[in-house]
Amino acid sequence: MIFSNQKCLGKFLAVGLVMTLMGTIFFALPKFSIAQKVKLVYWQHMAISRAEAMREIYKEFQKENPNIEVDLNFIPWAAYFDKLFVSIAAGTGPDVFQIPMGLADKFIRSEGIVSLDVSVEEAMQDYLSWTIERLIVKDKVWGLPTDTQSIMLFINNRLAREAGLNPNNPPSHWDEVIEWAKKLTKRKADGTMIQSGIDTDYYSITFEAFAFQAGAPPMYNETKTKALFNGSNEGAVKALTYMTDFTTKYHADDVGFNAGPSSETFPLEKTAMATGHPVGMGDFEMRNPVLDYTALMLPPVRPTDLPVSAGTHWVYFIAKKAPKEAAIEWVKKMSSEKAQRIFVRVAGDTVSRKALLEDPELRKDPNRATALDSLLYCQPLTWIGWAEPHKLYSEAIERIVYGKATPVESLDILAEAITKILAG
Repeated sequence: MIFSNQKCLGKFLAVGLVMTLMGTIFFALPKFSIAQKVKLVYWQHMAISRAEAMREIYKEFQKENPNIEVDLNFIPWAAYFDKLFVSIAAGTGPDVFQIPMGLADKFIRSEGIVSLDVSVEEAMQDYLSWTIERLIVKDKVWGLPTDTQSIMLFINNRLAREAGLNPNNPPSHWDEVIEWAKKLTKRKADGTMIQSGIDTDYYSITFEAFAFQAGAPPMYNETKTKALFNGSNEGAVKALTYMTDFTTKYHADDVGFNAGPSSETFPLEKTAMATGHPVGMGDFEMRNPVLDYTALMLPPVRPTDLPVSAGTHWVYFIAKKAPKEAAIEWVKKMSSEKAQRIFVRVAGDTVSRKALLEDPELRKDPNRATALDSLLYCQPLTWIGWAEPHKLYSEAIERIVYGKATPVESLDILAEAITKILAG
């Protein structure tokens, strides 16, 4: 399982990654000349639309760098961490790869990577602050962000109209989302669900976004010794109750009916609303090219509140065994403005470069424009690690959905587990 990798991660970090970056890796720098044929192995977790975008980026890269071949590997989420940690610990892993932001701290502290030849001032000027701050330690920039995501709400316009709702006047706060979810749920006479009103995926980061909106504290205290996200905190309880009530109280979300991810249930028009990352839009459109939908910034608790969301991103790193010059060229290409434009157009992705937020070309599609706007309201996840917090948050949600605990009880169990991780 992906959640049992502490030993593998320790080996991984102990191996040490050595990168010597020649010059900055920004788009405007002169190209290296690779005289001999070089092959790179690249790994990232699988998302259909992001994989398609990466293939397009690689086609351009290959024209610009004919002597560099990149073997693109898109690995299913459930297997990614096991495969990555074990292979790199054994020295057989990829040359260039992505890691999630929650693991960046451990890589930096391990001294298994080296800082990039990019000034802090330049990085802060070019990138959204919440995507780069965690990568700046001891006045050095240790990585560059990719796969920048918020949490949004998606509405199927056709199904909304059929229910007598106006997608041009969408829900603006929690109570209205609840009312829409109830009205959009359909069942047969025997009670069997045939259309869910909403699909939250019982997703850990969606829970975190609701918690930010409800005013919950960070996961842990400043000294990183004790979890603050517990059953005594009103905001945390409010967020978890809101999320799970869609299933337990309003019966608009369903464990069995929404068994697959919302990136599948929503484009199949089995669910009328879904929460998820902007990158899901690319998946929606690939699975259902005629899908009529609207992307919204995540509706807040009250109509007068800001539409706060949870921000996440991944980070590019280069492995010790990689051909350095070729790997630098590939990372430079993936981090460029041009590459981020492709991610937006093909994958429904968002950007981390400030210069692209107001780019007219990227804002032609209203849903993409809303996704870009959502980045301005993101609070970054404060998680330590990645797979383990995902697991613990998901379990906290599932305990309530399956009737095994109340929100208060489930949060206390979550806090105890997080405190143990901090102690370890």
